[in-house]
Amino acid sequence: MTYDMRSLGISREDVVRSRPTEATRQAIEDTFALIADAGAHEHSDLRLLTILRFWGEILVSVEYGRLWERMAPLLTGDGENRSGFHL
Repeated sequence: MTYDMRSLGISREDVVRSRPTEATRQAIEDTFALIADAGAHEHSDLRLLTILRFWGEILVSVEYGRLWERMAPLLTGDGENRSGFHL
């Protein structure tokens, strides 16, 4: 992933110094609250599995798919995917 970020023009220093934004921190806190709430209800296993599947797989897949549309021209060449992360 670091190789890809460098290929996109992000310096090593920027990668190392980056910190979550307030919006990212809030999204993480809200997700933990959602998980905690789901665990307190009947059928908590099903609720938790649904949350984790959506948050950890579906949402990530859709988000990376949209990002790839913008990154692909910089991470492909001669019809070949040169990304180390987005295969």
